[in-house]
Amino acid sequence: MAQDVKAIKERVAGALDKQAKIRRAAEAERRIRDAEPSDTPTRMEALLALFSGRSGRG
Repeated sequence: MAQDVKAIKERVAGALDKQAKIRRAAEAERRIRDAEPSDTPTRMEALLALFSGRSGRG
């Protein structure tokens, strides 16, 4: 009986963890989508910046 309760608690905790991860990912996706177009470089712009040494590092 105690093992069953422990297993159920672990499953619930795992499900809540999974739900939180999904919620965080959805929020991050929403923030990216809502960002101003000028603030978010296109994929090509990001690649050009990376390979031309203008990636902002250093």
